[in-house]
Amino acid sequence: MQSQPLMSVATRMVATMTTPAQKIEAWRRIARDPSAVALDPVTIGGTRFIGDDKTIRILITREHANEFFATELFAGRDVLIMSASCWDLKTGRRLVPDHAAMMAYIDRLLSRDHALTSFEYPELSATATTIYRLLLLDSSQRPVAPSPLQSANLRVRITG
Repeated sequence: MQSQPLMSVATRMVATMTTPAQKIEAWRRIARDPSAVALDPVTIGGTRFIGDDKTIRILITREHANEFFATELFAGRDVLIMSASCWDLKTGRRLVPDHAAMMAYIDRLLSRDHALTSFEYPELSATATTIYRLLLLDSSQRPVAPSPLQSANLRVRITG
């Protein structure tokens, strides 16, 4: 008899979510809870900020920044990795992602500081249908911009 793999807390939480409020809370938990490192990603979606005939889906996950970037320059920080894709609700086709809608969702679900401090990371090869934003968090779970040394090392393009 083979044993079944254990589902992570986030997977169980997502599997039992039935309301938009529960989905939003699970998404926010990844951003606010330092114990959420390496949990399964959580995705939310909606038509707000993008239009009634389109939807945006935003995935979030959390990692230790020094492990994600493979450098000790980020020791003591976590990184939120967020990706977004947009879809036509009538045809089901993927669309060009909407940067403004992604920023608006980050602003609304977390804070303006989170949105403005998030940045694009050139090493993630965003496709024509997916965009990525990263966000560094300090030990108090506040958003922090990369230092000049970190930015120079990572060739970060800050786009808020």
